[in-house]
Amino acid sequence: MTFGGSGLFNLNLRNVNREFAKVEPNLDLGTLYGRYADLYLQANPTSLELNGVPAYLNLRKLYMSMFLPFGDLSLGRQIVNFGKGTVFSPIDVFSRVDLLELTFRHQGSDVGQLAVPFSDLSGVEAIVEDPASSREHSSAIKLYANTFGWDLAAVALHRHVSEETLAAIVCKGDAFVGVYGEVVPH
Repeated sequence: MTFGGSGLFNLNLRNVNREFAKVEPNLDLGTLYGRYADLYLQANPTSLELNGVPAYLNLRKLYMSMFLPFGDLSLGRQIVNFGKGTVFSPIDVFSRVDLLELTFRHQGSDVGQLAVPFSDLSGVEAIVEDPASSREHSSAIKLYANTFGWDLAAVALHRHVSEETLAAIVCKGDAFVGVYGEVVPH
């Protein structure tokens, strides 16, 4: 029988004066032991070590948001959740879930985002992912509102490398119990 495990230290910072802008970095420092360490060292022989213990760094977020008169403009690595599903949401194409973590935390994506509110509970968001690498990158637009106590959203997504376009309707509300759903035609 073998054992394995990991430890995680998360550093999450925010600027104090957020009247005109916000800067938010989030960094993970993880350590591995047992079978996890052995497998990690096989895959990454030149990995970071802390006193002989394999370690990794993960920059989950590092972005700046500017609060403009007409909306909010954000640039950098962010966690973008369009869907309501925790792990498997067909419209969360920007921030992937780390299935090896017990909490299923989302990983950040390098994006530019413009959010323009129409009211306190409605607006439009446009997001473009950085196409710098040859991997899949996406663009999306989301129109959202709250009607009769239900959060409703219509989303259009385009995945550029695979030339795939998705449309989605998302809802969340209460009908004696919490209800949410996502419908995505390909």
